[in-house]
Amino acid sequence: MAIEDTLARAAADIERGDAGLARHRLTSLRAQYPGDFEVRRALRDACRAALDPAQAGRWGFVLEDATAEEIAAYERSRGRHPREMVSQLSWPADAPAEGPAGQARLDRLHRDVRALPKEERAGLERQSGEDGSLGFDGVACGCVILFAYTLLLLALGAYQFQQILRGWLG
Repeated sequence: MAIEDTLARAAADIERGDAGLARHRLTSLRAQYPGDFEVRRALRDACRAALDPAQAGRWGFVLEDATAEEIAAYERSRGRHPREMVSQLSWPADAPAEGPAGQARLDRLHRDVRALPKEERAGLERQSGEDGSLGFDGVACGCVILFAYTLLLLALGAYQFQQILRGWLG
């Protein structure tokens, strides 16, 4: 189904008073088109119709015309924690927001994420643009552990082989 058809059906659902069905349709569409402003705007409008300001703020966060009340409700619903907010936004890290106000909110959020300790940023690289790779230290540590484990298994195997030979030879 084309984007326009789904948007039209969702709008008709809202007109009939079924904001839940509209949200369901639009959430599926948003998964296919994560950076589409019209899909987010329609999803935000469906959340407004459902009287859910926190979710309206979530979907409107990157939109230019998001209301301050909805953004504040979204931030409160996530405990104002940048990690929680970024993970719930489902916004591609390299995609710009709709306008200057949306971009300012997004930039502020990314700045707050970068200020978090490294452990808290783990797993957010796709949403925030942060590099979540382990780096040399993590890879080197993993290699050392794997090498030590291999040596331990070789030593145990050699000991077992010695015990078997002693048993056979008397």
